[in-house]
Amino acid sequence: MAPASLLGFSLAVSSQVAAGLLLYGGPGFIPALAVILAVVFLSLGAGLAAPPPQGTGERMIEEARRRWLITLLAFTMAAAFAAGWEIFRGFGALGITQAVGLAVLGALPAYTGGRTLGMLAHLSGLEGARGPAFPALAGASAGALVLAYILFPTLSPTAVILICLLAVSAGALVHGLALDDGVRVEPLAGWEGGDGRLEVERWIQASSRQIRVAVREDGRLRVLRTSDGAPVLPEERAVEGDVLRWGPAPGRVLALGLAAGMMGGRLAAPPGGVELTIVDQAPERLERLLQALEWGEVDRVRRLVADPGVFLQRGVGPLAPGGADWIVVDALALGATGASARIPPGGFLRLRELLSPNGILVVLPLEEGEGAESLMERFHGAGKVFDRAALYLGPRGGEEVAGAPPSGGWPRFPMAPGARRGFLVAARSPGIGWPESVEGFLQVPVGS
Repeated sequence: MAPASLLGFSLAVSSQVAAGLLLYGGPGFIPALAVILAVVFLSLGAGLAAPPPQGTGERMIEEARRRWLITLLAFTMAAAFAAGWEIFRGFGALGITQAVGLAVLGALPAYTGGRTLGMLAHLSGLEGARGPAFPALAGASAGALVLAYILFPTLSPTAVILICLLAVSAGALVHGLALDDGVRVEPLAGWEGGDGRLEVERWIQASSRQIRVAVREDGRLRVLRTSDGAPVLPEERAVEGDVLRWGPAPGRVLALGLAAGMMGGRLAAPPGGVELTIVDQAPERLERLLQALEWGEVDRVRRLVADPGVFLQRGVGPLAPGGADWIVVDALALGATGASARIPPGGFLRLRELLSPNGILVVLPLEEGEGAESLMERFHGAGKVFDRAALYLGPRGGEEVAGAPPSGGWPRFPMAPGARRGFLVAARSPGIGWPESVEGFLQVPVGS
């Protein structure tokens, strides 16, 4: 981590300069050295123990920049004091000036540098990266050697501290660029039980001020939304933005699986007798998640504890035929990835039985790998059961998802080279007209 290394380099060099100037100005080498090191170490520890940056998003970034600025000001004061020491050599032997020198040359840079290192450690923890301890100590070691063998023989103390100031400026610049380009991950909530762990995270990209809310189940990304609950991934944007208008108002929504439950909460957002039925192995945690994030306004939530695949195959649960205006199936509850998910035998018949005459079924997210079994082959059974069924397929390679960490999207993204996204839409009524394309997805009818 370059910012920590540069800061460690500067702290080591400035501390040595402080020791050199202060020891040169008075007798008692060992006692004076002990006092200097004690003050520097105590100040560094106090800085490291300072409370971490508070807030999220832009407030966190501003706090990080403020800490770098204060550290730069501390090194600027140290350089100015060192220059005065060299110009007015007489006051170096005075007790009061030595005390001020210890504070300005040693304590202040160490304290502000410790606060900045603490901030780097806090941000590293949020990003899941290694902390700045080793880079800072490695930079300090390099600084001690560079000062002893290169800088002190040729440069004045003031010039050396100015070099430290430049190094801190470079560290602040590098960290600022990293904050602007990178994505930070902040944990929001989590639940753990016998059925696994559910984690809610906030993904923050400083450069575009984008904030995403991600939900992981046992490390798998299941849901990705904006801070107000709007969809991010293209297949979800297509369903909530366009497909929602094709059928009846979602007064009764049946959601199979975690991501389907989150989408069901959004589909059921308009109040007025809306009923959401969640079929999941742990529906109570999904209900808590909906309530915590406030992404949907649902009048009534029914919970059915069942594996969605078993529910489709065996018809588990007291649900009335034709009792759902909308059925949303989370494909990741039926397979490890969208490329392996499939409806179990008898599943389409069960879904048709539960769907109202004008209702709509949506299955997502789906993925078709290059050279692998096509989505048409996997879901051709929908055309035999429903009066109308279609796959909506995206382009090969899909699209990148902005505002996401590089390795945080599995299995939703990034897709394998040559793969493409898709989703299935089916209805009992043959008269419903669907557009040829939605959000870049092209319709491919699933025939009987």
